[in-house]
Amino acid sequence: MNIYQELEKKCLPSMTDYQTDLTRVDREFLETNGETPFIHLTRAWGTHIVTLRPFEAYPAAGERVPFLFGQVNRDELCQETIGTIEHFEKPYALDILKVLYFDGKRLINIDMKKARSLIMDYQRKTREQFKRDNGLRVSA
Repeated sequence: MNIYQELEKKCLPSMTDYQTDLTRVDREFLETNGETPFIHLTRAWGTHIVTLRPFEAYPAAGERVPFLFGQVNRDELCQETIGTIEHFEKPYALDILKVLYFDGKRLINIDMKKARSLIMDYQRKTREQFKRDNGLRVSA
């Protein structure tokens, strides 16, 4: 069973609307991004993927790239990872039916607290790489 098939098996039965979020959008994401780690949120009416992209997939320092309805730099793109989790933590926390983490090899059931922890660790490491890339000293 591939990662999409596993996601579909775990998530689709919980969804009542916007199933194409999973069956079209998420499937296309997985076909394009292969083994890129991500956090997947499932609600009755849709899904969200938080991509934990490798450093090499970020734009160069100072470069802006298209994202959603505008343009972002690499710091803004990195910040977006926690923004999605924060959006669903408070007013919409009860809407989240499943939280899954794909580590690049397997899909793991987690909760929102673990999702936040994974993203904060990811952001810290990614920003350290940004600093190294900019020639700045990174403290241990």
